[in-house]
Amino acid sequence: MRIDSLKNKVLLSAILICVFMALAYMSAVSWVIHKQYLDQSERLLEKSQSFIEEELTNRKNNMLSVSRLLATERKLGSTIWYLAQYADSNLDSETLFSTFKQLVSDTRKAGYVAKVSKIAIYNSTGNLVSFALFDGIRQQVGFVENNNQSRFQVANIKSDESISHTNFQTADSVVGINKSLVLPLSSREDTHFAIVDGLISIESQVPIIDEVLNPGLGKLETKQLGVVVMDQPLGQSFVSQLVHLTDTDINVFSHQGLSSGSIKGYLRPDASDKISGLRKLRCEDSILNEIKVNDLGYYQKLMPLCTNDQPVGYIAAIHSKEQVSANTWELIKILWLIALASLILIIPLAWFFASSITRPLSVLIRIFRGVVDGQKSGMITDELESLGKYTLKQGELGELTRSFVAMNDSINQKISQINQINTSLEQTVLERTAALVSSEQESRTLIENSQDSILRYDKDCRLIYANPASNLMTGRAQIDLFGKLPSEFIGGPDSQIYETKLQEVLATGNNTKFELSWTDIDGRDFCSLIQFTAELDTNGSVETILAVGRDITE
Repeated sequence: MRIDSLKNKVLLSAILICVFMALAYMSAVSWVIHKQYLDQSERLLEKSQSFIEEELTNRKNNMLSVSRLLATERKLGSTIWYLAQYADSNLDSETLFSTFKQLVSDTRKAGYVAKVSKIAIYNSTGNLVSFALFDGIRQQVGFVENNNQSRFQVANIKSDESISHTNFQTADSVVGINKSLVLPLSSREDTHFAIVDGLISIESQVPIIDEVLNPGLGKLETKQLGVVVMDQPLGQSFVSQLVHLTDTDINVFSHQGLSSGSIKGYLRPDASDKISGLRKLRCEDSILNEIKVNDLGYYQKLMPLCTNDQPVGYIAAIHSKEQVSANTWELIKILWLIALASLILIIPLAWFFASSITRPLSVLIRIFRGVVDGQKSGMITDELESLGKYTLKQGELGELTRSFVAMNDSINQKISQINQINTSLEQTVLERTAALVSSEQESRTLIENSQDSILRYDKDCRLIYANPASNLMTGRAQIDLFGKLPSEFIGGPDSQIYETKLQEVLATGNNTKFELSWTDIDGRDFCSLIQFTAELDTNGSVETILAVGRDITE
């Protein structure tokens, strides 16, 4: 082999290997990066779900807390009872108005603190007492005197404006406020999702419990005097807050379609995926899938909003696939530039290493051929000396050559030893096989010629072997005995003892010995000494039982 040819091949091989490795590495890295971005999107959506669930929980807890505070402060229950008692009386109207004004002020304050869109207080008969509606900078507050007329008293004020007598005007109805509730009223605190004014909303109900005078009994008693109802829509302000917190798009859906959201073209929730297809989400489910809106791809986390284990609506956290792809390709382009620069640096290094390796490799090839041809003395020594001037730089190659020669000698020696061991093992196997055959033949001869009956039973107490002596003793052929229970071929009053003892040995694994009286098929009485021996399998369980019987009739 010419040295220049070897050097060129080494150089070309090194370059091709580097290029191949770079391609393979970049392909793997590109896939990993893409997968990481997908995983990152999934984690982002999972994190968004946690934010959404936490935000909904916080809003529910805040609404309950404020409603509970309103229901208990300033004796709200007594106030409602008082207004109901004196609605049709001739009590000073100014006194009643002051009471209503204070109640409306408390209602307005509670709604403002809870950041709800509406709050209403109803009495024990389900009739509206006071309310507050919040719409940006304007607020609509009022009350209903539940007398014969029961008309609304409504005031439209700014958020920083106080309530006065002149603000109120009489109205027959107020948009967005129910004048009464369906009985019975909720007797426990509750928050749930509901459709309010066409939007998915959180609605809370807190009962108003207080002590009032029972005229019939003449003493105070505790009873429910009304309920506080709050509604907080999951509208655009809610969506904007979640978009800012989660760095994803958010859409809220009712069964009729889009309720509010940051992607206006996404009108109905898409719960389809590649595995299960379109399916209805249960309350305990959420689904991570891919969707398309206006020919744009998105990753989506879709979560149901449930009341009484029934979906009322859905919230979708959405992340753009185009953003994921753009980030992936940007990083891949940077890595490709790094790989290209690395390849340019590798070419001169490959040339240097190819030149430094080719000469000693040529010598090594001649040494290996000499070993193959059996020329181990003079030729190998001369070639090793030719590597002398490369000792400082190529000491590892010289050591490799010497190690190869030593290995070749050692392998030949080991092969010779292995051949000797194989010959010895084959002889030993033949001798032991012959001994086993002889031992087996001897045991069979003893059993077949024994005067004692020798039988073997399986786990079901059925006979699987009987020697000739047992056939003579029972007067039956082997074919008539095999597969039968002892009670089927041993006669006499004690034959059942035989089978019982067998079952005891099978159950306990303990050997036993006993005497047995029995009658053969010709009516002759016999007495035998029986010994049962349990034969165990590799797990220590009883596999079979060996029964040896000796005639002791005489």
